[in-house]
Amino acid sequence: MNRPNTKLSQSSKLNGFTMMELIIAVAILAIVVAFAIPGFNSLLSRTSITSDSNEFLGNLGFAKSEAIKRSQQISVNAITGDWGNGYTVNVESTSELLKQYVPVGKNVTPTEATSPSIVKVTFSSDGLLVTAQPQFSFCTETGEPGRSITLSATGRVQSEAIASCS
Repeated sequence: MNRPNTKLSQSSKLNGFTMMELIIAVAILAIVVAFAIPGFNSLLSRTSITSDSNEFLGNLGFAKSEAIKRSQQISVNAITGDWGNGYTVNVESTSELLKQYVPVGKNVTPTEATSPSIVKVTFSSDGLLVTAQPQFSFCTETGEPGRSITLSATGRVQSEAIASCS
């Protein structure tokens, strides 16, 4: 009558992963992450470029519409003469600040691509461009494909993808 209790020995068996199974799972996870990180970084770069260029495009549109609405010249000015430091939207005659954009730790900044360099874009009271027709490029330091924003003499703002930033 000294039989072992079979119910006890079957129920006390541990259910879980062995050390070898755990090592294999971690190795597979590491391989998947190694392939995913470069693609994810590229996605983040493209998203930053699109976001920043759309914000700049929106602020140029805002300046143009404010110029028409107020019947006054409105300018978009590079802070300290460098678009990478940010920009302000001002009423030309009173220097009233309407908007200000300062980049927050991003590696995407507008670069004025026309020569000579333009640090101010001004819209007249009828929405036409007063200054020369600038072109801005939005690129990362890694040389990912970027975006270009061009202004026409009529004040039309156009955005397009560019294959590479040089």
